[in-house]
Amino acid sequence: MDSPDNRQLVLLGTWNDLEDSLADSVRAAIRERGAWASWWSFPVREEFQSELQGPFYVYLNSGGATINYRMLVDAFESVRGNEGIETPWPELTNADWLHKRRLGPKASEVFKTWFRVRKLERLPARLKLDDFEPAEGVLRAALLNQSAFGYAFLPESKTVGIESQLQRQLGEFLSSFAKARQEEQFSSEASPYQLIAAIRNSFAELPSVARRKQIAVKESVGRGNWSTI
Repeated sequence: MDSPDNRQLVLLGTWNDLEDSLADSVRAAIRERGAWASWWSFPVREEFQSELQGPFYVYLNSGGATINYRMLVDAFESVRGNEGIETPWPELTNADWLHKRRLGPKASEVFKTWFRVRKLERLPARLKLDDFEPAEGVLRAALLNQSAFGYAFLPESKTVGIESQLQRQLGEFLSSFAKARQEEQFSSEASPYQLIAAIRNSFAELPSVARRKQIAVKESVGRGNWSTI
């Protein structure tokens, strides 16, 4: 749900060990299961929950107050207190988190919030704290906190910029893919996997998001499913 001025509320959270290899494993889980359950050790503030009933983004600080990733969330459950809750989506949850309300004895290991994540993507350009506008009643200094979510709005200019860059990077890949096919660089016996591998090697200088999109479509191409690219 949008705010009264039609801006979309977003959350900010800190995920210190989030790197490309871990992000790739999360995306693999999403491809396999359709979504992925992510737990957090603090609740979503009640006064903001009504604005988060539709899909929304959680922007992720992976260290150094720099936001490199975001995940698209389409459902969540959150509780206060120290007992925690079990995952509401066991079929989407990593096996070592099942049938538990906490991972260990620390306060930072209690499962207080679960997100159903539909997408995790690396941003084409890093965002800084100053790129966000704090929600009403939220101090800018509180946007990034190890033990709480930040609540903010991302100006439309930034949102449009992110989406346009992601689309441009995907377009660059698709153009290079089509060019390789048109120029018949491969014999008719060449497998789609060989074609993808050659394009990936030839365009290694493309931004990391575009390179990962190449890898993500490889399985669909191998099955002859071009409509999913």
